[in-house]
Amino acid sequence: MLSLRFDLTTEKIDDFFLSDPKLCYLGLCDDQLISLHYDKKFTINPGTVYAGLYDSNDKLVSIATWKYFTRNAVIFHGYLPSSMHGKGMYGHVQEAMEKFFIAETEVTKMIVVTPAQCKHISKLHKRYGYKFEGNITKSVVWRKKLQDALIFGKIIKE
Repeated sequence: MLSLRFDLTTEKIDDFFLSDPKLCYLGLCDDQLISLHYDKKFTINPGTVYAGLYDSNDKLVSIATWKYFTRNAVIFHGYLPSSMHGKGMYGHVQEAMEKFFIAETEVTKMIVVTPAQCKHISKLHKRYGYKFEGNITKSVVWRKKLQDALIFGKIIKE
């Protein structure tokens, strides 16, 4: 069981990403990678909520971010260290976030937006109940290529 806490400092966020270059390459868009590489700082996006997910040993195992699209829908992104990829941990992140949104907010839908090239993200979210809802053509630069953004959604409460 993961616990969600709102105690992240910019230093904790920087350390989380700077300690895992593979995660950065797999999970951050080009502008964030450039900033992290040159400035050694993760770009904090205005209007985005950042929270830490901790295991039973009080170790930070994931950073969850979300922006409210509407009062009832959030655009969500969960970051896991690359050492935890493919080990089922993302299901625990998803479960913790759903419980939080259901209990503490009016959110009824979680949305994930990903570059079309990131097939692993599409596959992962389908596994956890997200449905493909559309795309925005030529809207994101991913690895120096203009890409479509794919949109996936999951209803978490009626």
